[in-house]
Amino acid sequence: MRWNSILLCGVMFFSCTGDSKSVMPMNEDEFWTIVDGADAAAGFDAERKKAHLSQQLGSMPPAKQQDFARWWQFKKSDAYREDLWAAAYVIRGGCSDDGFMDFRSALVGLGRARFESALLDPDSLAELAASTDPEDLLEYFCYESLSYAWVELLGGFDGLPASEVESPGTTSDLKGAAFEEDDLPTTHPRLWKLFGS
Repeated sequence: MRWNSILLCGVMFFSCTGDSKSVMPMNEDEFWTIVDGADAAAGFDAERKKAHLSQQLGSMPPAKQQDFARWWQFKKSDAYREDLWAAAYVIRGGCSDDGFMDFRSALVGLGRARFESALLDPDSLAELAASTDPEDLLEYFCYESLSYAWVELLGGFDGLPASEVESPGTTSDLKGAAFEEDDLPTTHPRLWKLFGS
């Protein structure tokens, strides 16, 4: 059995070759198809969404599960930004480091279109209130365990090499200028109207 490494979009993936069939690395489209399917099935019910992801991932070989986890970490890293932390601060009424970690997992769980829209304009998250009650939205973004859909399958974060808990292509550096609480009604007006005023 031999492990081959492939670098895609700055993320290292691994495939196994040998007597069994080769397992091709998961690409970004495949990752988002899984996440979008969970979002379509569960909406803002984070517990159901986690269960759906766990079911989908449980039917995959371990190499695919690890690839999914790497993509999840990579996307969470994309969202490690001050303007998104500010959005989380408004929605949650304050947001710690751990809270922002949970918020970013919930953000990934919204699916590709809404995740990428939030990267372009964090205040666009206010549009989610058109399809759910703001209280349900708050509960969703405060959910602590969405990423555990894959953490539990891999036996904890130890299922990934220690260097990949923040996987290759991710960063621990917070991006953007620090936000000021007094500026939030101006920088995130739609979210502030829903949650901050």
